[in-house]
Parts: sequence; C-alpha cells; structure tokens
Amino acid sequence: MCGRPGGLAPWSSFPRILARSLSSKKTDSTTTVISGSDHMIQKGQTLYSIAQLHQVPLEDLIQQNNLSAPYVLTVGQTLKIPKASFHIVKPKETLYSISRLYNMDQNTLVTLNNLQDPYRLTIGQKLRIHGTSPKTTFRKRRKSGPKKTIGSTLPQREGQFKKPVTNGQIISRYGIKKGGIVNDGINIKAPLNTPVKAAENGRVVYTGQSIKSFGNLVLIKHKRGWVTAYAHLSKITAKENMEIKRGQVLGMVGKTGFVNSPQLHFEIRKGRKTYDPLNYI
Repeated sequence: MCGRPGGLAPWSSFPRILARSLSSKKTDSTTTVISGSDHMIQKGQTLYSIAQLHQVPLEDLIQQNNLSAPYVLTVGQTLKIPKASFHIVKPKETLYSISRLYNMDQNTLVTLNNLQDPYRLTIGQKLRIHGTSPKTTFRKRRKSGPKKTIGSTLPQREGQFKKPVTNGQIISRYGIKKGGIVNDGINIKAPLNTPVKAAENGRVVYTGQSIKSFGNLVLIKHKRGWVTAYAHLSKITAKENMEIKRGQVLGMVGKTGFVNSPQLHFEIRKGRKTYDPLNYI
C-alpha cells in the first residue's frame, strides 16, 4: 500500500512544460513575499539538500535556475533561490482549497508547513506556499459560474484510453481521501518491473524526477489537449519528445517517490481538470 497517498499534485505542480501559460504575476492581500537570494554550492551539496536548507520546493528551485536532468552541480556554482511566499488562512478555507488556489501539490504544502493529520487549519494561520501568484483565473471562474466537482463534466473520450498496466489491483481510487487529501488519479498495485504502456497515441513531453512525491514520472500529451501521467516508475524507457503509440511500453512499475510498495500512479487530465481514469479506460 502507499506510504503516503499518491497522485496529489494539481496540474502545474508537474514540471511546468505545459503550465507556463497558467502563471500570473499578480498577488493579493492574502499573500506575502520574502525576496529570494543566491546560494553558492559547497562540496557534497545536492539540489535536494539546497532546497531543504532554504525551505523551498525542489521543483521551484529547478525552474528558477532553468536546470535540466541530470542536474549536475559544481562547487562554486551559484543558484538563485526562489522567493518565499505565504498565505494567510481565511474562513472556510481548507488544505485542499489552498493547494488548488496556488496550483500546489498538497504533499508539498503539508511538508513545507510541518502539518499533521488531520490537517486542521485556523483563521489567520500563516502557510508557506509555492511561488508568488494565487490562481486568480481559477478564483474568477468559481465566482462566475455554478460550483462543479472535479471531473463532473465528462469529456468525449470516455472509454478510449487503454489501461496502462495489463494486470493489477487498484489500491487507491480517484477523489477525496481521509483528512481532505485528494488523489487526482488512481494507484494500481503490480509486481515490480511490470511493463507500463501508453494509454493512447501521443508525444512524451516530460520524463524525470522533478516532483519528489511522484518519483520517476512520465507525461504524455495527446490530441485535443489530453494528457496522461505515469508515476512511481522503477525505470523510464521512453524519451522526451518521442512519438509514442497506444500500448507501447514507456517504463516499468516501481516504488519511487512517496510509496513503499510497487505500484503505478496514473492520471488523465485536460487543462487544469483531472478525471477519474476508471471512467475512461
């Protein structure tokens, strides 16, 4: 079973290859910002240790410095540390609503603020967040129309994605879990190194480990804006920018990231929305 719930990242918590157009420069009265700084790399330091030292998300550190895998660092190299931002909790806000507001991975929000289950928040509480920009477009959309649950509007591709693992047991379903944590996909238990196959024809737009909780991650972009995600892989065989066919092997089931047994985390997304994969495979 999962050591921690898998698949907790909103779309822009994935490497921002497909999310740059979602970013905004604006802030509001609930956000405060502390200026970033520079860090000179010392012997033995890694990106992860530097991110921990400055208490910033690893993916923000990578993005701030335009780094790419395999992230080789040299002694004396200078890295720019991302600006630190905070959110002041308002009435009726939850861990889930705040993570969605800032397009954050809930695991990261929990870790940055040393929150404990059941993750109760208090009005006026100060939370460390990603970046500096609230998700203003999401907030405007909520005000202008009726509230909808995640995945409430079914796309026209229902039943057309292929199951990424031939045989496996679903150990975590899509939706809200205990403590308000949300799984944006499903987790499928399977033997270590079971082949993982592309759910549909598309182009591989990301392979790597930029999000610690997901471990080895592959993102595939399909026609009409659909994207599938495959996480916790033991090995990635697909290459970035390659065209991949439905059913083609892209990697192997593993237990990388925040899980302690072999499994695949699988998501289906379009834009900012996530959809229950069980409705489309």
